[in-house]
Formats: sequence, structure tokens, C-alpha cells
Amino acid sequence: MMTYSSLLGTPKFTSKLNNFVNDNNLSHKDIDDIANEISKINSDKNDVFAKELKKIGKRKKLKAIHEMNFTLLQKLMKI
Repeated sequence: MMTYSSLLGTPKFTSKLNNFVNDNNLSHKDIDDIANEISKINSDKNDVFAKELKKIGKRKKLKAIHEMNFTLLQKLMKI
């Protein structure tokens, strides 16, 4: 049986964490808040966990920016 610590930092862990974020419709702000709270708990494993969350948060923020830019571009093209 795989444990939290053995999965931490692996692609499978990141995938499961990403699914959790998407299933709960967390915003990049929510993710940052969670990562900051986790970082306050002193542990190397928690630091890795927080870093993975922050990476997902950054990707989600960039995706939102790209979608906003795309929508704006579409509106401009209709003018």
C-alpha cells in the first residue's frame, strides 16, 4: 500500500492533487491560502505538499488569464 509520504512529489500524487483542486473548484487564491497554511506546519513533507499546491495554483491562474485574454480577443474581433 502506498502512503502519503511515498506518493509525495510523484506525478501520481500531483495528478491526484490536481483532481482534488478541480473537483472542489478551488481558485488560485484558495490554493495559495491552503499552501500558506500548510507551510506554517514545520515539516519537509508539508513543504513539498505546499510547493505542489502552489504549482497547481500558478497553472490555474495562468489558465484563467489565458481564457480571459481569449474572450477579450473574441469580443474585439466582433467589433
